[in-house]
Amino acid sequence: MKKPLLLFIFLVLGLILIRTAVSSTLPAKQPVCQPELLIYWGEGCSHCENVKDFISKNNLQDKICLVYKEVFSNQANAREMAENVKNCPEIDSSAAIGVPLGFDTNSSKCFYGDQPIIDFLSQKFSLRQ
Repeated sequence: MKKPLLLFIFLVLGLILIRTAVSSTLPAKQPVCQPELLIYWGEGCSHCENVKDFISKNNLQDKICLVYKEVFSNQANAREMAENVKNCPEIDSSAAIGVPLGFDTNSSKCFYGDQPIIDFLSQKFSLRQ
């Protein structure tokens, strides 16, 4: 009677360990909130890293619903960025658009480049740069 119980306990523990290992390797889920700011970025883009560092340093991910969308390897995100830019009169959507690009979903306003995004966030949250 002890052997089946011991086997059952080891099986349950093994399944718990496997589930924990698998869940820790899964990509982070996007926030469960209505995005206020979409940040389009590209892998290897130093200006994009400036924006990410500013957001992290000021804990802004806790103050605003941010969604990061990589556009160099994700063509769906690149198409979405191009569509959103069409709604931004401050940007010439007929020209090539790069990253980083911030899109304020509340006002449909775009911020193109690291410093304009940082300036927008600094003003929104009354931060000093």
